[in-house]
Amino acid sequence: MDGSNYYIGLGGQLVNRDLEQMGHQSFFLRTLIEEIPEVLDGIKEIYFEFEAICDSLGKERNKSLLLYTIEDINATQSIKKQIEDWAKRWYINEEWIFTYLFQTFMVWYENEKMKFNIIMFNSAVGNAREILQKEKLNEKIELPRYNPILQTEKEYREKVEKLISSHIKRTNQEFEENGYICSKEKKTNEHYTWLVYYHVLGWTFDEIADQFFKNKAATVRKEVNYIYEVIGINKDNRKKR
Repeated sequence: MDGSNYYIGLGGQLVNRDLEQMGHQSFFLRTLIEEIPEVLDGIKEIYFEFEAICDSLGKERNKSLLLYTIEDINATQSIKKQIEDWAKRWYINEEWIFTYLFQTFMVWYENEKMKFNIIMFNSAVGNAREILQKEKLNEKIELPRYNPILQTEKEYREKVEKLISSHIKRTNQEFEENGYICSKEKKTNEHYTWLVYYHVLGWTFDEIADQFFKNKAATVRKEVNYIYEVIGINKDNRKKR
């Protein structure tokens, strides 16, 4: 990652609890893969097994994947066990890890262009889309035509800005009424790197502070413990050295 700041969630300024947690989880996994490339190798191996199972069930790649019959569920049980074994190796054996990867595998199977792209796909994204569709907030904004003979450029810009401001206000209000709040915190990506070194690699706060010399151990401890609180990883399962 480039170390730039970002809004927790999907990058936008509004989040609910699910999106906030999803943002932490997504950044953590992506950082884990960047710091330890063999992590992705293990994910790929499990996915190829998932792909083979879906093929054997008569599913078609690059089409909507439905896994709801008893046969489907039984056939994919081995995938959960493989994900659990993989997660234990990296000290992250949490239920959300299975959900994250299984849903991601489904997206990869449905769209090969997304293959090996570690992005969180879950209901929080769909819920936001439902709000937009319900209130018809996803429709295109019809802008008035600009006529330089009848109006100045300044007058036209002011008119357009009023339309856009009204749309933004209405959309934000609808999301806020559905429990979304402003994502006030912006954190740098390196905090997830600290968590990887602490939880997965077993480093101490002092060792991490020495590696990232501009930060004190107390700062590292504070940020790592904060992410622990919101991400859904059991601190007791971290690697011991």
